[in-house]
Amino acid sequence: MKILLHIFYIAKRKDLRSISIFNSVYDMIQRSEHEYIVPIPMKYYEQLLEEDYRTENVTWFPYENNYDAGRYINETYFDPNVVVQIRKQFDIDKIVMMAFNNFQIKRMFREKSIYEPDIEYINYESDFVDPAKQSFSNFPDFVYDECSLRLINQRNIFICDFDLNLVKKKLKPTLSFAAQKNLAENSYIVPFSVETPPVAIKTEKPVMLYGGSVLDGKKNIDIIYEIGKNLKVMNKAEFILSTMEKTDDLPDYMQDDNFIHIFTEQNRFDFLNHMNKSNFFVCASHDETGGNVYFEMLFTGMIGFFLEEEWTKSLLPDYPFIYKNPTELQAAVNSFCEDWSHDKYKEYRSKIDEVVEKYKVEKSPETTAKLWDSIIGKNVPNPKVPGYVKELAKEANSLEDLYQRIKDNTKIDFKSQYLLHKNAVRQYWLYQKDKNG
Repeated sequence: MKILLHIFYIAKRKDLRSISIFNSVYDMIQRSEHEYIVPIPMKYYEQLLEEDYRTENVTWFPYENNYDAGRYINETYFDPNVVVQIRKQFDIDKIVMMAFNNFQIKRMFREKSIYEPDIEYINYESDFVDPAKQSFSNFPDFVYDECSLRLINQRNIFICDFDLNLVKKKLKPTLSFAAQKNLAENSYIVPFSVETPPVAIKTEKPVMLYGGSVLDGKKNIDIIYEIGKNLKVMNKAEFILSTMEKTDDLPDYMQDDNFIHIFTEQNRFDFLNHMNKSNFFVCASHDETGGNVYFEMLFTGMIGFFLEEEWTKSLLPDYPFIYKNPTELQAAVNSFCEDWSHDKYKEYRSKIDEVVEKYKVEKSPETTAKLWDSIIGKNVPNPKVPGYVKELAKEANSLEDLYQRIKDNTKIDFKSQYLLHKNAVRQYWLYQKDKNG
């Protein structure tokens, strides 16, 4: 099948390799059995030509990011009219939309009206907008309503059951029992794929790494910073803070800090270099989209200490080093760094090796691609075509032959979608012809 896949991501990111969501999705779909058309901003498309983002089953559609997105101007959009260009240029069987905010959701509904109704629209809900998440806690009520109501009467793919449960809770007072059942039956879980970075962990001394791309509020960076600085002041461990943020955008309390190693405007390769010097990390995030960077660090051999939140219960089942409050978290990290030795590192690592290996399998691009394909491949296209198309299809030798027979017998040249849509004929030939004899 041919899938039009919209991946939205923050425009201020400098390079594709630093966008973990983009890389997770790309790692998965390049192993998929389906074909993909993926719109991408021109500034990123130029990087695609330089980097290794070339796969036979993925076609990139570059566009200029000229669309005025209002208060979302710092994010990546394309003019909805570009959808019309894509529709004319490519045959599409399904559309998958990853929408991250209310503005994108509204554009999603407009796009639905552009495509014929036979095209299935699948919502890829990678970060459900809910007030339970700190990063979304100040939105107007209508935003939460629109974000949840759009999930009704279509299939939805979530990255974890935490988000799916938020949706069910949000919509329970609104939907009938039958509608709630339909929502549950048409919702699926496909975790983000994560590959193990080519990093060799060193254990000569304890080195703590913060490798978050940003320092926004949901990361609770003040908790992490305080733990790392205390370790450094007490000479228990080194602390490396690596971020894409500019130096001027650092919190005031970090501006003149001479105790820790702060690296700003970092790219993907800088982060891997810092990871190569580190062996543990602390995560205090109130919520995470997928927590990819933390899984990457775990997969390389680092040891992670997490503050307990709802998302950790969903994304980190059976993980032992999760603590109820910052005080317990600080005490656990201090204990880990006391009397440091390679054997102590091995002792802690042995407690998580089994569960981390399970995560590796569940999140491998090969595993997620198979799960993704099993979901995307359901609901085979069943376009509505006139009876004469079905009759002509019985005699046709190929799809091109069917097109020609339609032209010869009806004078339809497919220039008007209102008479007969060419893609509907293609879908009938590929997916329904054999069922109709």
